[in-house]
Formats: sequence, C-alpha cells, structure tokens
Amino acid sequence: MKRRFKPGMLAGLLILVILMGQNYISSWLSPTLAEQYNNTALYRPWSVPVMWLIFLFPFFLGLALAWIWEKAQPALKGNGFTKVIKFAFAYWVVGVIPTMIMIYSCFPVTKWVVIIWTVSGFFYGLVSALVFARILPQD
Repeated sequence: MKRRFKPGMLAGLLILVILMGQNYISSWLSPTLAEQYNNTALYRPWSVPVMWLIFLFPFFLGLALAWIWEKAQPALKGNGFTKVIKFAFAYWVVGVIPTMIMIYSCFPVTKWVVIIWTVSGFFYGLVSALVFARILPQD
C-alpha cells in the first residue's frame, strides 16, 4: 500500500484538476450546464459543509485506481502506452459507463451532463494510468 500511496495521491490531484477544468469549461461553453450544476433540487448547496467532500473523491479514486493498476497491469498486454490505453478503457467500460447509465435513468440530468461526465471519466482513467505507468514498477 505504501508504494501506491504517492502515485494514487498524484493521480487524485490530476483528477481534481480535470474535474475542476471540465466544470469550468463546460459551464463557460454552456451556461445552461452551469444552471444544472446549481440546481439545489438535485445537488446540495455549497453552504452545506458535507458538499465539500466532493474534493476528496478524486483522491479516493486515485488510490483505488492505483491498487487496481497494480493488480491488473501484469495481465495487460503490450508496451507501456498500450497498457495505459487498455487500463483506461477497461475502467471506463466497467466503472464509468454503467454508472452513467444509472445516473441518466434515475436522476433528472440532461444527456449533455452525462456525456461530459462519461468523457471526463475516461480521462480520469487515462491520466491515472499514465501516472502509474511512469511511477509504479512494472512486472
């Protein structure tokens, strides 16, 4: 666990940057998306302290993906970048797509919100795998 901690935290930091950048860019491109993010019928307002836990999510995800990378990396065939793409795609298909289908079917969010979250989910896996391929020892 100790050797996965720093790469997991670095991946979490990069995921947080992507999350914040995606939120800023999507709100800038489409003000209606910003309105959806501020919908207090769906999301808690920022004045509620528990809402700030959203900033811990990327770090938990980074640590979880570091653990999964270490377990899955020996089974991934190909060179370093091929492994990165395969890992990101596998995470996207197994973790992101089913979640986004559930969100779209159960919550009153638009398809554009789900599409943006789905695409950014792939980039979370990609950036994390790039960090792990660079820092964690290869088998």
